Amino acid sequence: MRTVIRRIAAAIAASSLLLVGLVATTPASAAVTWVSGLSWTNLRVLQEDGVFEKYRREFDVNSVLQTQSDSQHSTAWVRTDRQSVTVRYVGGASNANKSVQFLPGGDIEFTDSIAGDDNIALTDAQGNASITLTLTNPAQAEDNLYVGLRAGTAEEDPTVGNMVLLWQEPGFYPIIKLRGTWTGPQSVCGINPHECVDSDLDEKTWAWSVFKRDWLPEYAQVFVKSYKAGSTIYVKYSVTDIWGTPLVGKSITLPADPNCKICKWGSFKGTKLTDANGNVSFSLPNKNNVKEVGAFTSVNSDTKEKQRGFVSFNLWPTSNELDESADMFWPQIVTDINIKATASKLNIVSRGGITADAGGNVVVGAGTPEMAVNPPLALDTKGLGLGDTNVVNLTITYLKNSIPNVLYAPDVKVVASNGGRIGLVTNSKAAATFADVSQMESSLTFGYTYPQRLVFACTKPGSTIFTIYTGTTKKTHEMECVSSGKADARAVVAVANGQIGVPSTAANVQFKVTDRFGNGIAGVDLDVTSTGNGSIATPTVRVTSNAAGLVTVPASATAAGAQTLTATVVDTAGTQFADAANAEFKIAAGVSVATSVLNWGTASIEVVAAKGAAKFTSLNLKGKTVTVTDGKKKYTYKPSSAKASNTIKLAKGSHKLVIKGGTVSKTVTITVP
Repeated sequence: MRTVIRRIAAAIAASSLLLVGLVATTPASAAVTWVSGLSWTNLRVLQEDGVFEKYRREFDVNSVLQTQSDSQHSTAWVRTDRQSVTVRYVGGASNANKSVQFLPGGDIEFTDSIAGDDNIALTDAQGNASITLTLTNPAQAEDNLYVGLRAGTAEEDPTVGNMVLLWQEPGFYPIIKLRGTWTGPQSVCGINPHECVDSDLDEKTWAWSVFKRDWLPEYAQVFVKSYKAGSTIYVKYSVTDIWGTPLVGKSITLPADPNCKICKWGSFKGTKLTDANGNVSFSLPNKNNVKEVGAFTSVNSDTKEKQRGFVSFNLWPTSNELDESADMFWPQIVTDINIKATASKLNIVSRGGITADAGGNVVVGAGTPEMAVNPPLALDTKGLGLGDTNVVNLTITYLKNSIPNVLYAPDVKVVASNGGRIGLVTNSKAAATFADVSQMESSLTFGYTYPQRLVFACTKPGSTIFTIYTGTTKKTHEMECVSSGKADARAVVAVANGQIGVPSTAANVQFKVTDRFGNGIAGVDLDVTSTGNGSIATPTVRVTSNAAGLVTVPASATAAGAQTLTATVVDTAGTQFADAANAEFKIAAGVSVATSVLNWGTASIEVVAAKGAAKFTSLNLKGKTVTVTDGKKKYTYKPSSAKASNTIKLAKGSHKLVIKGGTVSKTVTITVP
């Protein structure tokens, strides 16, 4: 209770001292021009590390923020590791080069930055002036000063204040912010003091709370989301002090709403400590079934309207401290989140970085045959821009389920075929930030809160289909992409490094020329050489990659041993073989040389499942006994040649096979269909 008492005392003392400050000081010179229109909008604190100016949500009946209120920003909290704080007069250009008097005071010793006893400052070209107050002794919790403003030095001159400066220990006033639900985008904080945006939750702070409720703490926000009965509710919070410093090891409790009598919950840990970044997560498994939710009725406390088919409850975390601010979450358990297919629309904004027309089309080139409508897009293997993307808007015009009940932030899932990638555009993440696919996802889930913009990109030639699910309904978007050919060639790789060969039997060694995404690139010349055991047709074999990017080189050997084949790109001009790595986009450096080792005469056994059987391929084990143990059953066979196939009949199901033969000893688990 000491904290509350001292705050009240500080506020009373500050108000009283302002009246004392109204006593006239040295008369102003006739040449002095004083600032005009003095109000609370002019009295601010310089925002620095360890300084937080109060930001109270005060609105009039027309929803206008009351910045001139004497309680809207009348306090600044200063961390005790700071000895000084700067208070500002912010007057604007109309009050440039004019005088303003600062009226500082308090019950502790301090010095200020303005020479003279009157503390009169001249504003700069922007109409601003400042005074810095420095404590004489080390700061202690509950120390306080105050500063007021006056446009003159006489008692009758316009006066504003006081701004109370209250010192507190680090960790003061925990701010618990709901950052996301683990699946959608995490919200971004700091646009306004301790307000976060861009999460995939439906924020109702302004619509529900500010104008009609007084129970919402300062700096807190209210969110709502609809979940199907039986879902697990995941929530992630960040916890900081009033100055934004993460609170590590802070105990946070998230109680399930005890007023929800119908709610059923599985086991969950309701109290946890924040991690090294000040974050804490909870998962609450709901155990209600669809039938229970569908039959539930309630009455809206505001409208008195009878409702059915959904269950609302409250999740409100706490640090159990006297001073704290925590976001409120009002999830709703509903029977389903199936939105009518006709209620959602996809509008194409751009193709390949070119703005689409009203029909979602783009025209490239002019005349015949150069002109093309929606031509395939070239893969962007360097992340140079939106040239390999389609940007679309998803709009859901009827956010209700089958009952129907309103849905809040229902989950939308987007998946892609053929290596496609998806980016979600938000206020803080524009479409341009998805210039490279490394910034995108192959599968994306987010809560729909407003018409949402998506960026689709290809990583492979051909057709890529993006499917957007809302409950059981879906929409698709298809885009075509092509390779840029040799310009995209970035690496040469061995197709099967370490393969095994049978002496006196020819074997093929393959290399593949690829782009960044592993797509084959045709028309690249490679020189292949051989060292060690075995040989190829000539000391150097020149081969050209085919349509799949592959080259094949026959090799042979008469005895056991290792043969190393090396493939080298002949001409790297106009390709990416010599390019350095790009850490930002996670692109590996180009590779123009690759090796493949062919192990002649090495024993091996491979096994695959077949219908009612296991099929074994044995190399270099002719005449050797192979033993296969399946639980208590044991089977044996002898390969009749250096490369032999054998079959063992097995029952349907999973089998753990222990295989031994010659130098081979391995354990393999297969599932027999």
